[in-house]
Amino acid sequence: MQTLIGRLALGYARLMPNHRGRFRALAILDGLFGPFRLRTPAGPVLEVYLSSIMDLSYFRHAHKVQGGCHSIDDAAPRLIAGLKSGECFVDIGANIGYLSLLASRVLGQSGRVVAVEPSPREYRRLLRGIILNGAANVVPIHGALGASAAAMALEVSRYHTGLNHLVINDTTGLPGAAEPFVTVPV
Repeated sequence: MQTLIGRLALGYARLMPNHRGRFRALAILDGLFGPFRLRTPAGPVLEVYLSSIMDLSYFRHAHKVQGGCHSIDDAAPRLIAGLKSGECFVDIGANIGYLSLLASRVLGQSGRVVAVEPSPREYRRLLRGIILNGAANVVPIHGALGASAAAMALEVSRYHTGLNHLVINDTTGLPGAAEPFVTVPV
């Protein structure tokens, strides 16, 4: 039943124009049911929040434009398709693992995917995606990459799961901070 509701809501989210209250309605569904497990057009099953713009982007069909791709969202899967079995793919800022899971299928069991994700929220969803898709060749790493080892503050966006970012000055705990902060290894 939850999958049916998720598919209907996904259709609504993809087809309806952006109107006031659209994402509020989807956030209510997310709150009632939690993340929905849905198969993307490219094949991987993901746990998605329908109120997340980033999560919805995995369900867009590639937009062909004359002379190439419309965006990096369209180009990355095409580039991954060109990988060869047995190679290695590193996904920095893997989010919930969409590109990692695409690469996992192309590379096969002799290949490796290293998926690096600093956000605890997205990392948990990355792990569930690996399990849901049986992607044993994906090596998840919880942390960020940087020039030197450290612990840094990560600003975790409430409404767009793709807009998390490390902050230069540690503002953890500042009154009035717009987004929550967590400390992550770098």
